[in-house]
Amino acid sequence: MKKTKIDFVPVEGEDFVFVEHEAADFYSLKLKSGDFAGVIYTYGRVSLKEEKKQVRLSFTYKIEDTMECKYSKAELESSDAFRNYIGEVLAEILSTDQFQIGNNNGVQSSDNHSQESDT
Repeated sequence: MKKTKIDFVPVEGEDFVFVEHEAADFYSLKLKSGDFAGVIYTYGRVSLKEEKKQVRLSFTYKIEDTMECKYSKAELESSDAFRNYIGEVLAEILSTDQFQIGNNNGVQSSDNHSQESDT
């Protein structure tokens, strides 16, 4: 498996799509282009960590299906290139307006409950 540097921004609909997969409790993603086309996977825990004035994206994932991919599940799980690629996909998803925290698609919620943290 060749090492690839991600030099483009993945685009929903062209490079990946959200899909329902019977083995997953949440929506999964199916890669549609590039070396990993055909892989279906699900993100698990996602966190952002600040390190030396940079934010690092940390995540877990589960490969659901590789039937339409040229790589095996074991090859993908050990691949830095795959991990970097799906990291770029996740970063793109998190940066779009519709997925930003508090966006709610421009609709004001009628539920005005607010909570304050003790920290």
